[in-house]
Amino acid sequence: MKPMKKTKLLEKLRYLPLIFMGIFFVYFAFNFRELSVNDILNYTPSNYFLAGVIMVSFFAIKSISVVIPLTLLYISSSIIFSWYWAIIVNLIGLFVSMTIPYYIGKFSGKDVVDKLMSKYPKINKVNDIKVKNQWAFVFIVKILGFIPNDVSSIALGSLNTDYKAFIISSVLAKTPMMLAKTLIGANINQPGSKGFKVAILISILVFIFTVVIYWKNKDINK
Repeated sequence: MKPMKKTKLLEKLRYLPLIFMGIFFVYFAFNFRELSVNDILNYTPSNYFLAGVIMVSFFAIKSISVVIPLTLLYISSSIIFSWYWAIIVNLIGLFVSMTIPYYIGKFSGKDVVDKLMSKYPKINKVNDIKVKNQWAFVFIVKILGFIPNDVSSIALGSLNTDYKAFIISSVLAKTPMMLAKTLIGANINQPGSKGFKVAILISILVFIFTVVIYWKNKDINK
């Protein structure tokens, strides 16, 4: 195979993960739009270890299907496991669900971003903000949540964000709300319990913190 043809073939292969993700999205959008907690529970075995593996697998599927809400997975874990094991499973799930789209973006999206930057110089402003402080940039993008989690992970991967900064900032941004939703799920039948009240308090504090972050970082928000 000639070098030129080989290069063109490799360039086309780079888009396969995004194409695969698009097919997955369409399939789940049409077939699992009304996926419920009970549906997920029906897929999980009684063995706790296997149930944990299945739940983490759901997080992986969520990362390439986009349409499955994280809240659904958090609550499902809280029903299957005790609250502390549910938190551990959900943390591992978060790690997986953000890592997969990040690398899809890093592998498939960089060429697209480079072309857009050359065509639209203003996009470089986004990259300039990211370069100044990647940790803060990722944290703000994730905690504000204006862009769907999977889509923002793809975008951050395609912008060649440092993985360590990406994953740590992403998990830190998403963990408080994950804790709140896991505790709500674990205490859903006891709305007056201490765990439920703690979950509501965490949710309120996260909301206040998000508003403060939004107003203090107007340049990044723009």
